[in-house]
Amino acid sequence: MRKSELLAKGCFEKLTGRELQPAVPDNDVPDLRTSGPPMIAVEVKEVTVEETRRLIEAWRRVSYFESSVLSKWWTVALMVPMLDDLLPQSSYQPRPTVTEECRSALAAEGLIVVDDVPPTTPAILHAPDPRRLCQRLEPLLSQLEEREVRCTRGSHRDIDSWRLVFQVERLTNGGIAMAHEPLTHSGRPAGIELAVSSGAPATGDANRFLARVEEFMHGARGESLRLQLAACGSYAERHAFLVLDSTEPEWWTSHDWGESVVPSRPPVLPPMITAIWIALGHLCWCWHPERGWLASTITEAKS
Repeated sequence: MRKSELLAKGCFEKLTGRELQPAVPDNDVPDLRTSGPPMIAVEVKEVTVEETRRLIEAWRRVSYFESSVLSKWWTVALMVPMLDDLLPQSSYQPRPTVTEECRSALAAEGLIVVDDVPPTTPAILHAPDPRRLCQRLEPLLSQLEEREVRCTRGSHRDIDSWRLVFQVERLTNGGIAMAHEPLTHSGRPAGIELAVSSGAPATGDANRFLARVEEFMHGARGESLRLQLAACGSYAERHAFLVLDSTEPEWWTSHDWGESVVPSRPPVLPPMITAIWIALGHLCWCWHPERGWLASTITEAKS
């Protein structure tokens, strides 16, 4: 079984007291099923941003790029796509409404209020190969050194510096680059040190996190989950088990939530799904129409 299936098996058996076993050989669905009646089908899906996972794996191998061209040690934050970039509607927070009186006062000063528009499509962020990214950044940072620019944030004195800064921001998805004096004695000679970052804030709001999960289940990214559980019509219940990783903004928040925190409302499920399981960090949530929400610390099953 896959690691995610072992995780699902451990959580399910801990909370229900029933045994799960792999699906019937030569049958694509479900991933797991109970060993006796009433029969329950469990379909396991990993909810992640594949591009970011691959980039982080590559970044761990190449996080520092030594350079014979640069004279400074540059730290560069690369903004990577997170789940709230791919599932934007659930993360949207409307801006405060601007009154007509305020609009008129701003207009008198030559300012125009641009109305807030909810996102309808995912943000487009690329996840470049770290070594190739450093090779493309190197000549840009070298030119910034010549212009005595030490940080890509803030104002700059000439248009050429601005052009270079814009190119750095484009390559790093809006990230920031800062120059420091080399520290050769501590393994930081002149070069580029990459740091993976994101603009995804953790809110600590369990309901907002649930909305992101619902957007996944009902949207294009959850289509295979819906199709596979719809094919399990002969089962008494059909459970979706979603495994989320650190590309979810609430990953670290979940470590603080503990078993006492669950959403305050039931989930909105597609019609072919009876119950939902959500594994995030060290926490597992389960919602069942008869039992409501349950939370448990994660226990992985033995293979």
